[in-house]
Amino acid sequence: MGNFELKKFYERKRDIFSNPDVFDINYYPEKPIEREEILVILEKVADFMKLKIVGNIFITGFHGSGKTLYAKNLFKEIKELSNTEKLNFGVSYVNCRDRTNSDAVVDKIMKDISNNNIPKNKELFKDKLTKDLILFLDEVDELQDPNNLLYYFSRFREIEEKNQYKVFLIMISNKSEWEESLDQATRSSLALTRIIFKPYTKGQIKDILRQRVKLGIQDPAIITDEFLSIIAKKTLENNSDLRIGLRALFFLARDLEKEGKSILPERRISEIFHTALIDIQRERVEHLDISPFLALVGIMRAESIKVKDIFEIEYRLACREMRISPLGYTMFNRHLMVLEEKGLIHIGKVQEGKIVFKTVKLIVDKKMIDIEYQKRKMIVVKEDNL
Repeated sequence: MGNFELKKFYERKRDIFSNPDVFDINYYPEKPIEREEILVILEKVADFMKLKIVGNIFITGFHGSGKTLYAKNLFKEIKELSNTEKLNFGVSYVNCRDRTNSDAVVDKIMKDISNNNIPKNKELFKDKLTKDLILFLDEVDELQDPNNLLYYFSRFREIEEKNQYKVFLIMISNKSEWEESLDQATRSSLALTRIIFKPYTKGQIKDILRQRVKLGIQDPAIITDEFLSIIAKKTLENNSDLRIGLRALFFLARDLEKEGKSILPERRISEIFHTALIDIQRERVEHLDISPFLALVGIMRAESIKVKDIFEIEYRLACREMRISPLGYTMFNRHLMVLEEKGLIHIGKVQEGKIVFKTVKLIVDKKMIDIEYQKRKMIVVKEDNL
């Protein structure tokens, strides 16, 4: 059998990787690389822990810019400091994609800070909060009816007069305009400090890739500095999306393992990066909610690049086909911003005479969108036939 034996494939897989998990975007290293954005967050958290001054924070930025990575690391540091200094602080981390309503959020908070007597809804929360709370709400844009819950947390001492503890909120979202969806009273009460995680620089990307190589490869020397420079450069060109860079690095290591080589031509590295890029884009298209997805379908089908034309014709047609009520023009544009933040489109402008038109250009392959559309359309057809 020779090269066609499973054992040989299995043994070869262990030759290059010491910990393949480090190439996943959801891997959190012990110590992330330093970046300036975190300094304001650390200052405000320290103010709360030392002086009880609340300074709620909204963290946003492109996909793969490290928002969740640094939030998770800060969560760990707060717990460690609270234990070391014997501080009476609770800290909770809630992913709102998994817990979309108020009761589920409160349930997770109490599981994090209490071993028993977990309340089942917000009304009972007032009696069970026995310490100041630092609350992380990741993917906060997934919360259903966020206004009531966030207003309640921001005004906790005023609403629950008998409970004098405070709640400090750190909210995270890829959707940079999310806070504008809140009502005026909630926005005013939260008084958010907006922290924008800038795209990684080429140097930062290279440092992160180098860090992961040391953690995940048996012999880090096989991933040369030239390899890292090429992947870092191409990652920078794609919104500095670290997800793509890490996926490409994993594919590169696997390719070296498979071929048994220590040198690859730049052309091959470019092919590997493109494969990683397509992989990430496909995942993002598949995970889009229906409204931004139909906006993407409209862009795919349109002959015009003008946003107004796409909205009025192809987008509305896609909505009718999927039995979905079309959004208004303002909401449609917000979904275009979501698509751009996910690295699926590019928004621009074109001037014709004295008139400036908003334009949009696809970055992903049309076939990828069409395949996903046909899958979703099939579900609609089946539901119609039931």
